[in-house]
Amino acid sequence: MIQIDHVRHQINGSDVLHDVSLTLPKDGITAIIGPNGAGKSTLLNLVARLDPLRHGTITVDGLDVSQTCTGQLARKMAIVTQRVGVASRLQVRDLVSFGRWPHRH
Repeated sequence: MIQIDHVRHQINGSDVLHDVSLTLPKDGITAIIGPNGAGKSTLLNLVARLDPLRHGTITVDGLDVSQTCTGQLARKMAIVTQRVGVASRLQVRDLVSFGRWPHRH
């Protein structure tokens, strides 16, 4: 489960996210939809720690993303971004399996 509580984020002094709170259940599929510029990618970047969380809290399976060491958090989630060309020669199976890298031992 991903718990997001009172998250606020600014870019260049403008609020992109303002007091966002939601719970994403552990099982199933969740869609985050909205118009361009609504903050969807920003929210996911905060969950993934690609952007620093300055206001509010985000937990993944009870682990605070701003306080948990990277190795421990990597055992709970993996990120596959939209960027193309980085893994152009990989098959989808190979790309998704990168998320299992923390479990290789």
